[in-house]
Amino acid sequence: MTDYVVSSGVTSTGVTLGNSDNMFVLAGGIAVQTTVSSGGHEYVSSGGKASGTAVDSGGSEVVSSGGTASGSVLSGGVEILFAGGVASGTLVSGGGEQDVAGTAISTTIGSGGVEFLSAGGVASNTVVSSGGLLTVFSGGMAIAPTISGSGATLDLLSGAVVSGGITYSGSGGQLQIAGSAMPSATISGFVAGDTIDLASIAFDSGGTADLTSGNVLQITEGGTTYDLQLNTNESFSGDFFHLTSAGGGTLVSEDNTPCFCRGTLIRSERGEVPVEELAIGDRVITFSDAARPIKWIGRRAYEGRLVAGNRAVLPIRVEAGALEEGVPAHDLWVSPEHALYIDEVLVPARQLVNGATIGQVESVERLEYFHIELAAHDVILAEGAPAETFVDCDNRGMFQNSGEFAALYPDDLPERWEFCAPRVEPGSAELNAIRAALLARAEALGRVTSDPDLHLIADGEIVRAQSIAGRIWRFALPASAGDGALSIASRSMVPAETEASSADERTLGVAVERIILCGAGVHIEIGHDYPALADGFHVDEGSHRWTNGQGSLPAPLLAVAGDLTVEIHLAETELRYPLYAPADATDGKKVRPARTARRPGGVMDRAAPQL
Repeated sequence: MTDYVVSSGVTSTGVTLGNSDNMFVLAGGIAVQTTVSSGGHEYVSSGGKASGTAVDSGGSEVVSSGGTASGSVLSGGVEILFAGGVASGTLVSGGGEQDVAGTAISTTIGSGGVEFLSAGGVASNTVVSSGGLLTVFSGGMAIAPTISGSGATLDLLSGAVVSGGITYSGSGGQLQIAGSAMPSATISGFVAGDTIDLASIAFDSGGTADLTSGNVLQITEGGTTYDLQLNTNESFSGDFFHLTSAGGGTLVSEDNTPCFCRGTLIRSERGEVPVEELAIGDRVITFSDAARPIKWIGRRAYEGRLVAGNRAVLPIRVEAGALEEGVPAHDLWVSPEHALYIDEVLVPARQLVNGATIGQVESVERLEYFHIELAAHDVILAEGAPAETFVDCDNRGMFQNSGEFAALYPDDLPERWEFCAPRVEPGSAELNAIRAALLARAEALGRVTSDPDLHLIADGEIVRAQSIAGRIWRFALPASAGDGALSIASRSMVPAETEASSADERTLGVAVERIILCGAGVHIEIGHDYPALADGFHVDEGSHRWTNGQGSLPAPLLAVAGDLTVEIHLAETELRYPLYAPADATDGKKVRPARTARRPGGVMDRAAPQL
């Protein structure tokens, strides 16, 4: 046993402390790159400094009030910060442990590492990496912690305090919350694969998770609502939140897992069978014409009121014949992320939306989704169209029967994120070519028009044009029409849907150059730059201003006595408007032709849609 004393004015460098060895770093002393092996101890007193200490399993570094440590590496060893002690830049991994009653700054917790933050302790800017754990006890404060990567966990016990926000980085991290009081800190970066474990909130099968205005996630379990504030600058338009049971508590996740809707016909050895009537063990026909047994079927269902307006979960409808003649054979309804196999790539349905032959519904009374899992990711035939099977992307838990898989296959560890074909990238040349071909087909089917169907809506009544001369539309309104609201209405489109390579997600109606109102000796002319053109109008573009399909005219312009004539002068555009058919208006009796194409994996076999 050896005791090392590093006193004022002394710098110790590169000392290794073995079993029962001790180093005392006193005021004014500096210890650099000390190695603390099993049974060794480094004590940093008030005014003492330690830098770059490596603490192995069984060793310890103790920082008292007024002492500082920087850049310590805990590989199985322990760093103890008493009240008033400060450590910065500590790396904790491989069974290492940091106990904080003082102040820890910018600690990184790696796989197998833990940081315990006790009453009075403060940890700022801690990064919990994959496999790491930060536990905050009652009275401890974590400032701006980051949960980074799969298996990273931030555990907030009852009475823990968090300020400065909680950030998820990567995917697969978990925030655990004990007690019924939710943290007030804003949660950022929450994505598919991340979870929030409400450990003390019992799961209720009738519970809900709703994202309300201001990105407040409201979780209702057992009649009680709990609020979590998500970052208001982040969009969750592609996501849906789910509640599942977890160890007596409630697990919150969000996802956009692909699924088939109830009633979808799946080709099987028994013929075309509705997806909800299939069972584990049934053999379905893959795109390569092989019969494969179903391993598992995931199920989830929602009441319409819970998904109203949620474009991350509302189904996409692919009309019969939208891909090619007879494909699909009937309307195909799938979730937004469900991929179809087109031109040797997998394309999520949401990336195929064109507003004409492929569109998303706005509401449903009730929604039921089903997904089929085989032994490996594959392509099967749904309504005659090639569509993917389920692949585990850390999202099985979103299905309401997810526990069934573990019960059936307790020792099964299926391959995750393993796809049978490439998934197309947004904005890629491949996707643009596929979208262009689908748009061309929609136009050939007469599902696209250049007619804006421009009309006025006066007090809720449609008023058609009295005359049309080129790009000038003239309307006659009776005197009473000026007493109420007046809107310029038309068809509308979203360029990102109707133009193959556009990223413009605005809803566009018509491009207005100017508006002329005449009546009772009054002549009012306003241009596209008129500032009061706001409700239902986009920003002025220098030569015109787009409506969103229904632009309201300012009330002061309508204060004209007697009959009123309205002229709408439109700018010259090449806009094409999709004509979306009602769900029951398509012919579901077309038959898919056989053709030669390349199947996933490179084997020549039966046709995928060639677009």
